[in-house]
Amino acid sequence: MTEQPTASGPQSKGPTDQTIVLDCENVAHWFGDHHVLFDVNLKIIRGEIVSLVGPSGCGKSTLLRAIVGTHPPNKGQILMALLFQL
Repeated sequence: MTEQPTASGPQSKGPTDQTIVLDCENVAHWFGDHHVLFDVNLKIIRGEIVSLVGPSGCGKSTLLRAIVGTHPPNKGQILMALLFQL
């Protein structure tokens, strides 16, 4: 049997499970004079489902590339938790 989503959002392992798995702090990126990310702040907690939505050219792919490390941000920092379950 699979877990069923609820109207209140994803189910967590308990009320105290607030582990931040991704933390973007003041992330900015530009290509020459073309700025695509402006001081982005984003925290994702374990179990959350997140989507990036916006028009073409607004920086969605650039933010994802910064998160995976192929295009490190020009400003700010991105912290990811390493989570292992044995």
